[in-house]
Amino acid sequence: MRAATSEYKDAEDVLGQFLAERCQVKLGDRDYRVKASALYSAYLEWTQATGEQATKQRSFGLAMSERGFGRETSDGKVYL
Repeated sequence: MRAATSEYKDAEDVLGQFLAERCQVKLGDRDYRVKASALYSAYLEWTQATGEQATKQRSFGLAMSERGFGRETSDGKVYL
């Protein structure tokens, strides 16, 4: 039962699928960062191309934080 639940969660993890398919992820490495707005735009394009349901930008940002992605401000721009 746990394996089936895990598989279901993985299949329903739209953000996780996007990160796996479209992003190079290296938590804590300052060379791997992107403007939050650019990442969200890429996510929206990906959801449109794959037919997945996109979340609102605020929910997207919260989900990124929950996954351990940090945020910093540099010259008024937010990076993840």
